[in-house]
Amino acid sequence: MKYELARYFVAALTLLEVSFAASNFTQSHLRTRRAVVGGTAVAQGEFPFFVAVGRCGGTLISQNRVLTAAHCICDPDRPRSSVRIGPTTQTDGKEVPVSCARIHPDYGKVGCDPNKAYDIAVLQLAESVTDVTFATLNTDTSIPAGSSDVTVLGFGQTTPGCYTTQVSETLNKLVYSSVSKDDCKSIKGDDFREDLRLCAANTESTGVCFHDSGGPMLDSSGTVQYGIAVAGPESTMCATGGDPDLYTDVAAHNAWITEQLNDNTCDQSFHGGFREWVGEISSGALSFLNDWV
Repeated sequence: MKYELARYFVAALTLLEVSFAASNFTQSHLRTRRAVVGGTAVAQGEFPFFVAVGRCGGTLISQNRVLTAAHCICDPDRPRSSVRIGPTTQTDGKEVPVSCARIHPDYGKVGCDPNKAYDIAVLQLAESVTDVTFATLNTDTSIPAGSSDVTVLGFGQTTPGCYTTQVSETLNKLVYSSVSKDDCKSIKGDDFREDLRLCAANTESTGVCFHDSGGPMLDSSGTVQYGIAVAGPESTMCATGGDPDLYTDVAAHNAWITEQLNDNTCDQSFHGGFREWVGEISSGALSFLNDWV
């Protein structure tokens, strides 16, 4: 009898653990799949440095380096084996294989969470891309100032509100306003790292949404990259007119990015990931969850 009760107790705990992990993993993935609401279609060749990184975006910053968000690639069971350079639709662009990825060491090894600081990564390509203009990275941490026009790019959901499976067939762009770091901190509270983050003001009909993570925040001319899209105002909503959209500040990570540009080693390693995050869950349950998401 004691054995049976213990067995049922362990089974119940396992079910609760799996349910909790699935819920959190789903919320994190909902946050990562963001795109542009209220934007317009990008013209062919308008942003040649934009990169499609799986369900995320990125930017080509050298012949063989792509800048993106850490939470876009931190799952070791879903490595990015290739990217598409310069796409304007879901099917075009130059496909280039990826050799390895480097996630910022301070991002942490548990969880693919876009609300964590140091949400930045660099992909090393297996081939050099020589016929494309690279993104110019901002190095001045004092810009953009509040209420500056900024441009964001992305594929995916173009309707505000709750997550849907709808995606855009075209790459979209949106020009909206940055929010000063002081104002963003007053809204988001102490969790906002003004030394590492940028913000922009979404409305009820404009902002980043599902599938835009990893893509660039650019200046008004669309040539200088200020930030990397990491999260909208809520985990399962977008373009609500609530808390500002969140970006990783590129200038704040200039030294680390430069290190990655000069480091040609490639150990195929990924930091973080789903397996370390959920802990000791049975391999069968983990396999089910990986298939489900």
